[in-house]
Amino acid sequence: MFGHHNLISCCIGAAGIIIFVISLQEGFYLYQLKRFGWTVVSAMAIVFGFHGHLISLWHNRLWFCYSLMCVVFHNFVEHLVSKYLPWKSILLQLNPEATR
Repeated sequence: MFGHHNLISCCIGAAGIIIFVISLQEGFYLYQLKRFGWTVVSAMAIVFGFHGHLISLWHNRLWFCYSLMCVVFHNFVEHLVSKYLPWKSILLQLNPEATR
């Protein structure tokens, strides 16, 4: 747990559990524990789900940069070819007013 969270987040979690135990009211234990359980499960689902999403984004950063560089390189070569060679790209022959 300490590999992913620092001491402050651990202290905040412990303080939250202490405040929950202090705020328990007699006769409503089952309801309060059920609400606390669903709150913890929901928070864990959000945190772990987002953590997995961040891990997958971090591991796929190479493919994002690769596809971005392919598009940039294609546009650069298309610009050079259409500017310095007699061939024109079909996309560059489109009328800008007609594409709006």
